[in-house]
Amino acid sequence: MFTRSVKAYLKRRRTGSSTAEFGPALIVFFLVILFPMINLIAMGTGAGTIYLLAKESAGKAGNSTTYADALTAAENAAVQICSSGFGQFAKLKPVAGYNGSGIDLYVSDTNISSMSTNTYGPNNPPPISVDTNTDLYTYDVRATFDMGPFVDMGAVPFVQDVPGVGKPARLSFLASSAAEHPEGIGTGVGPVAGGGASTNLPPGGGLGRPTVPPGGGATVGPINSLPPGGGGMVAPPGGGITGTGN
Repeated sequence: MFTRSVKAYLKRRRTGSSTAEFGPALIVFFLVILFPMINLIAMGTGAGTIYLLAKESAGKAGNSTTYADALTAAENAAVQICSSGFGQFAKLKPVAGYNGSGIDLYVSDTNISSMSTNTYGPNNPPPISVDTNTDLYTYDVRATFDMGPFVDMGAVPFVQDVPGVGKPARLSFLASSAAEHPEGIGTGVGPVAGGGASTNLPPGGGLGRPTVPPGGGATVGPINSLPPGGGGMVAPPGGGITGTGN
């Protein structure tokens, strides 16, 4: 009889102890495991969304015919993705950028011979004359956004200053895309960046074809135009260098 009473007492004690520990264990589970895990998933979603935003903006800029169109297309792509479901889930907020979109547009000019690169910007056309014979051109988009936390734990001690858990985390990505229409990039003023021969726009506008003046050195002049006084070397539309005279 005494043994049964002791066993029943111990059983009730174990049951009461487990019930009392369930509450603290549940709190630890939510604060230490569940909520941080949700925020971690949100951070991964946000990082992927920001990178996609940068790549998409750069791609839209690369397909544009002029720098102004590239800037507008990049901005529209950034705003669209930021306001999408993924952007809202990650609580993306743009940090500065063109018109507050969170993105800045640059142009990189790489000389083929020396492989030196000059970068211009942001959000202004580069003061260069484009020369596709000696240089390669890309549009570069830098996207900077604050994201999360999805579950704000700013009131929890020890984690209120942890980015992505107790406060927003700031991420920045850089994406590039080749310029499909490089002739629309520059303002046509100044030397070719990255070295190479100097180029100038002809009086009538446009880039024209390269001509070789008597003093040597390549310049840019109108197609089939004659230098002052006649004579000189002029490139015909079919390519090559032919001589002309009075």
